[in-house]
Amino acid sequence: RMLVDYSWTLRGLSPGSEARELALRRCHQRNAPRLRQMCFKNGGIYIKLGQILGVMDYLLPDEYVRELSGCFDDCPASSASDVAAVFAEDFGRAPAA
Repeated sequence: RMLVDYSWTLRGLSPGSEARELALRRCHQRNAPRLRQMCFKNGGIYIKLGQILGVMDYLLPDEYVRELSGCFDDCPASSASDVAAVFAEDFGRAPAA
């Protein structure tokens, strides 16, 4: 869906034109929340990926950095007992205190 949005929105606009830059910013504004939602929907490592992308201000547009930086604040929390249960399941023993 995101790829189609960019392709459809930017088709026919001249590279470097003001109209293209404005359309590109609007695409970023629409698609950054979509990417964040996908990260949270898939959970786990995808949330971590969103967090990593959220600090890549040297690589990604501002719209993505601002949106994905929320992955730090809104990520689901796990209780210590949940973490210990996963550890025990994976390693066959409880974690050392």
